[in-house]
Amino acid sequence: TAGNITNFYVYNSEEKPNPGFTIGGSVSYRSRQELSLHSGLTLSRQGFETKEMQGFSWGACHDGNGSSDPACVNSAYFHYYFLDVPLSLRISPGQKGFFFQPGLEVNFMLHQRNGYKTTRNGEVLEDIQWRQDAPVFFTTVFAIGKKWRLQNGLDFFAMPALRLMPLAGSDEFFKGASMATVSLFFGVEF
Repeated sequence: TAGNITNFYVYNSEEKPNPGFTIGGSVSYRSRQELSLHSGLTLSRQGFETKEMQGFSWGACHDGNGSSDPACVNSAYFHYYFLDVPLSLRISPGQKGFFFQPGLEVNFMLHQRNGYKTTRNGEVLEDIQWRQDAPVFFTTVFAIGKKWRLQNGLDFFAMPALRLMPLAGSDEFFKGASMATVSLFFGVEF
């Protein structure tokens, strides 16, 4: 996985994707040369972190009137570990090896580490960790790829993918939030 982009609370130049990974296997059923159904089981790590967002504040630095203390520095982190069950349809329109592969994933959360910290002039005002209460997520996947026939008869493929995961939780912070993950998959097919 190359990284993650999110739409939590604000778009801020201080947000950065959190490099993750996806590893696992898949099986396919080919009905015709140009059409196949793919499923499998993968383990993935996704998330993002913020670096010192000055001027944007919550909690201890918020004055209750919509203003924040400019001396406050906030940081947040979101790390998710999932067991994923993908299901996709691969459409290979021609003989050049290119394909389009839309699909869905069911993501079972195995572990999470979320929190934020607020400091003012180096003093820690808040250091809060919390859990998201939704254990299962559904992700939409859009991918394009290319495969090459190897001399031993196997197919090597490369596939960039965009994965869109709506997040949910009882906390207002998660209302309407989603995580977009840009992934690059490599593999060998029999």
